[in-house]
Amino acid sequence: MIRYTLIMLFAYLSTTGVGFAQKLSPAKKKVLDEAIKLEDQVFDQCQKLWDYAETALKEEKSADLLISALKQAGFVITPGVATKVLALTGIDLFTDSELREEAKQYFLKKTGGKAYESPLPEGQKVKLPE
Repeated sequence: MIRYTLIMLFAYLSTTGVGFAQKLSPAKKKVLDEAIKLEDQVFDQCQKLWDYAETALKEEKSADLLISALKQAGFVITPGVATKVLALTGIDLFTDSELREEAKQYFLKKTGGKAYESPLPEGQKVKLPE
């Protein structure tokens, strides 16, 4: 587990421009100390998420775990908000041709024009949630 702490430390230092030889400010030291304290908890939660191995659109245990952790940390969670935002974004895409074209160009740029290849075997039926 110490390697995760070292990775977190390295990532933090590399993004803040602080070299290993430089002294950390009290605020930065406090952030690192808090991250180190949470290492076991974060590792355990990551392991649980991995163990759940839930398939797309069926991440119920994973969602419950993350919601519980966020509530425990003092966050207020409103279930279903992301669904509404996604739905409204979909409506925007259907009703705004400029936005659709912008999304298409962004997609082509990111994919290099490569055609989508489904990971599902051809002809396989997908059971959708009811």
